[in-house]
Amino acid sequence: IQRETDTLGNKLKDTFQSKLLQTFAYALIGIATRALRQVYQNVVELDKAITDLQIASGKTREETARLVKSYADLARQLGATTIEVAASADTWLRQGYDIEEANELIKNSMMLSKLGQIESAEAATALTSAMRGYKMEVQDSASIVDKFTAVDMKAAVSAGDIATAMAETAASAEV
Repeated sequence: IQRETDTLGNKLKDTFQSKLLQTFAYALIGIATRALRQVYQNVVELDKAITDLQIASGKTREETARLVKSYADLARQLGATTIEVAASADTWLRQGYDIEEANELIKNSMMLSKLGQIESAEAATALTSAMRGYKMEVQDSASIVDKFTAVDMKAAVSAGDIATAMAETAASAEV
């Protein structure tokens, strides 16, 4: 009986260990599959961003790729993704700003996005509206972000909410 119990116990132990290993292996395969799918998706989005920037800037594919590399560095500094920064660049370039102006506006709109907790496209729209509505220049864009965040710190409203509200009222304020 002891020998049969020992054998049955070993069989149960072996079965349990093999099922545990099998479950672990399936989980590992699932994680790897999701990671590969995400890498593929990121590559597709980055390629689209490069293409959009190439069209907006009128530069060659190689020049645009170098530009995106510099945007990747900026994204790391700001805690954003390269795709967010590239989308912001596309927005500013399509509005007619040159690369230098766009780079300053990208930095400021990305800071507004992060500090105001709003999407980068929404931040770019809000900054554009404030600049145009109040007839401000590119070099004033940092002060706009500073003012939004200063009010954010003193009032029970976020910089993103202020920026969005200002974007909606800027055209009326011009009149």
